[in-house]
Amino acid sequence: MRKEKTFKKFYFWSIKFWIPILVIVFVPILVTWLSGSGLTFKEVNGVANTNYYTRAIYQLVPNQKFSTYIIIWILTLVITLTSVRKMKSSDTFNGNNSIYFSDCYCYLWIAANILGYKKFQLINVSLPLQFELVINEVFSEFIVETSLTPYEKFDGDISIKYKNREYTADIMNVLICDSYNIRENDIAADFNSYPVLKISSSKMDDGIRYDNPKLVRRVREEMNKVSKQYRELNIFLTTNPKNTLKIIGSSFMASDRFGFEKISVISMDNDRIYKKAKVIYQNNKN
Repeated sequence: MRKEKTFKKFYFWSIKFWIPILVIVFVPILVTWLSGSGLTFKEVNGVANTNYYTRAIYQLVPNQKFSTYIIIWILTLVITLTSVRKMKSSDTFNGNNSIYFSDCYCYLWIAANILGYKKFQLINVSLPLQFELVINEVFSEFIVETSLTPYEKFDGDISIKYKNREYTADIMNVLICDSYNIRENDIAADFNSYPVLKISSSKMDDGIRYDNPKLVRRVREEMNKVSKQYRELNIFLTTNPKNTLKIIGSSFMASDRFGFEKISVISMDNDRIYKKAKVIYQNNKN
């Protein structure tokens, strides 16, 4: 099973990421070498006088042969990059939902901004990474639902509980429970000295994905309240991709307006304890 997962991961990243990167890097080099080495003196002069930019390159680099290589490389790079981006613009980067994504923000940024992918599926993506991608608007479109992951509408009661509000701390733990509950002993001792806000759906642990607009609305309302008292948040979530996307968009895309200086998403370690903190927002103005 582990070998199969490793192969799937290798195959996915090769097809979706590394092969397009190699095409962008090596095709211009190969074309430049093959074309430039066969040009005559007359053809080189023709390239030199193509337009203002080519003449500028020849003035900066007096060696005509070398300047010709530079021009061919730039032109081929632009054509190759444009072609790859056009081909990938209609693709969903992880459309087949075959691997799990975590701690790969830089690679996904390159996939969106260099390779030209516009769509990304938030299913099988760690919650800290979901926050990073959505807050920074890395992709143009985020997909949260497929034919294999239907959602049922739920508009039931939402529980709001505060604990340890008497603690004199400017950091608060925010627990948002949607798919299943988060218990006190699920959280590492490092976070025990902070006040706690727990926002819970009344329907959890039944294995059904719910589209829960009331949960999203209550999270926004409570974030607006606590922003007046606390400057940092530690967020613990068990939300599905659809509710996560809505919560981020309604409550945390406006982090600067709410006044929080730092927001971290806490995920489980290998022992299934909420311990790993990932900073997803920091106000560097202060």
